Amino acid sequence: MTDPLETYSLLFDNLKNCDKQSLLKTRDQVADVVRKALTSSLQDVSRMPGVNDQKNVHLPILQYVAHLLDSRSIIFIGIIGSPGSGKSTIASYWAIALKLGFGLDVLMLSSDDFYLPKSERVSRGYTWRGSPETHDISLFRDTIQNIYQGKFPLVVPRFDPKLDDRGAPDLIEVKPRVCILEGWMIGKLAEMACGSIRPFFDFLAYLNMSDIGAKHARFKRESMIYKESRGEMGFSPDEMSSFWLNSLKPNIDNFVKPYLNLSDLILELGPGHRICSIAKPVCSGAITNITRTYREK
Repeated sequence: MTDPLETYSLLFDNLKNCDKQSLLKTRDQVADVVRKALTSSLQDVSRMPGVNDQKNVHLPILQYVAHLLDSRSIIFIGIIGSPGSGKSTIASYWAIALKLGFGLDVLMLSSDDFYLPKSERVSRGYTWRGSPETHDISLFRDTIQNIYQGKFPLVVPRFDPKLDDRGAPDLIEVKPRVCILEGWMIGKLAEMACGSIRPFFDFLAYLNMSDIGAKHARFKRESMIYKESRGEMGFSPDEMSSFWLNSLKPNIDNFVKPYLNLSDLILELGPGHRICSIAKPVCSGAITNITRTYREK
């Protein structure tokens, strides 16, 4: 179990006791608003995304995100981690809490949304999706630039894992205050698009999960897709084993784990995806203090 005061101390510099009490009071108010709103739409509140760790970890992080907006018109926050680590679940909770608790418009994108169409991946000789080369870097760069420059309405791509291909795109009509970018390849895409992740993210969280835990979670999700579609969608058990061996595991080692020490905050995941501890990286990148040369071009 993490301590909210520890989270605040890691995020806010020179935090005084009076400031901590104010943050705790605001956190409790936001938690109450979010819980009541979600209770009206969910039968089992205990299963809503992020609820178990919201007061100790998630809401303090979002208070820090709101603090960053005091001096910026839009911020980009990233969530990176292995497939199966719960990135999209946490991103969904963050988006809900930022909207309901802080009144902020949020756009959520995944690195998966920028996969090349399946036909193009196949024509280029890629059996499996996953590697950086299976993504449309130009589309990623253009989309981020349009968001930052406020070019709305904006059509954004969406990926459908059941089809292993692009799904119907979304039309975003209002410029968000916060753009959440989640995905196991989101660090590499940012690096390929602008040369470094440091001028890209205002805040980057790394979900640190064991390979065994990530493999189990990823196989479980794919099994559900495959069974529910009666084999029409997703990967069979044999295909999933090959996907893990030939794409997921090597790409995790090469293009996910290197970003642990480039993040702003590491969330250590235990059983049931519970956050068991948080820490600053050994070589913290101090991302929020870097000039955004890429987005200013």
